[in-house]
Amino acid sequence: MPIALLFLIPVVDVVLLFVAARYVGGWPVLGFVVASVVIGGWLARRAGRRIASGLVEARRSGQPPAQGMAHGALATAAGGLMAWPGPITTVAGLALLTPPVRALLAAAASRWVERRLAGVMTVVPPPDDRPRRDVIDV
Repeated sequence: MPIALLFLIPVVDVVLLFVAARYVGGWPVLGFVVASVVIGGWLARRAGRRIASGLVEARRSGQPPAQGMAHGALATAAGGLMAWPGPITTVAGLALLTPPVRALLAAAASRWVERRLAGVMTVVPPPDDRPRRDVIDV
């Protein structure tokens, strides 16, 4: 079913663009497509920079990144969705660029990864001559 959606949604997007062009004209639809790509790319780049700076700051402070990788992947996915012309992908991309939606999906992705790795992870303690920090060996 998910693979079928990957093919169905872009087709529906293109059909919706043609239908919209028939009713409102080609120039407004072309303007929507160009604005979607330009604004979506700008917003995704901005979100990506903010996430990257958060990852760098977490690394400097010695803290693990708080879902930074998942947020970065979702911001990248949002940019890809915004680059594809169409109303469905544009709305999905804009939704992914909002922090609450990204946080919700990042938490769900983290839980999914934790469940998948629960059986294969082991905690290896460091040697006694260093400060205690648990290392997760996958």
